[in-house]
Amino acid sequence: MLMALHREDTIRLLERIDRGEIEGYVTKASLKQFLDKSEKLRGFKETIEIIRILVDILKQCSNEDKLLKNAQLANDDLDVEAIEQLCAENMNLGAIIAPNPEKFSWTSLPIISVEECLGRLSLEQSLLQYREESNVVNLTEWFKTNLDGGWQPVQELVSPQPRPVFRDTYGRQQERAKLIDLGLELAGNPVVLIITLLEVNEEGASIRAQVYPTGEALTLPPNLKLSVLTETGDVFREVTARSDDEFIKYQFEAQRGDHFGIQVALGEVSFRERFRV
Repeated sequence: MLMALHREDTIRLLERIDRGEIEGYVTKASLKQFLDKSEKLRGFKETIEIIRILVDILKQCSNEDKLLKNAQLANDDLDVEAIEQLCAENMNLGAIIAPNPEKFSWTSLPIISVEECLGRLSLEQSLLQYREESNVVNLTEWFKTNLDGGWQPVQELVSPQPRPVFRDTYGRQQERAKLIDLGLELAGNPVVLIITLLEVNEEGASIRAQVYPTGEALTLPPNLKLSVLTETGDVFREVTARSDDEFIKYQFEAQRGDHFGIQVALGEVSFRERFRV
């Protein structure tokens, strides 16, 4: 846990660290910034005493000077937030607690405000919420051609192209495909989940979920299920493949900001992905 030292409520956070609830680290750059600000308010003698206490409670970030040297940067070349991000990333820390999370721009670590951390029963809750949110696929990003989480262009997984069901009747659309392997239940033949996002207007979108066979299989396994889930994980709609189905699909409307899930299941084995419009 890397933390910045800027405001009075940091004292409450330090108490949690001192009790062993959180393992806290601090950079030299943070201490120097605190020294400069605190000295003007409290005087040099009191500030030095506070820093002594901080150093007793917090661990020093290792290799800070080496990291800056390897990056061919001096402390004066970077703001404190950039140095903290550099150290936290290098040390594989769990999160950065900061009074101003918006100042942290590029790190992949969760940035948790001091108030948010203090307002939760445990830090683990904060990290769990972050991980849940970061695992949600943001469909609107697909219009910016961002591909991640195993999603690929449809033509890379489904052939021949095009198929009639891909015809765009709404205008602008984006669709992505993902290979779903349900193990022995599919006898080594994964299926392809295709999500098509049709941008209707600023208020919402029409979304189509489809499942296709791969390889030499011409039809889907009987009883393969495609489910649309609510934000809480309940089944909203479900489509079941019959013995001769070449694909199954379901289309629905969603408003901006809506969360939903898509599940592909066969027997007791399932794959689930969460989305946000």
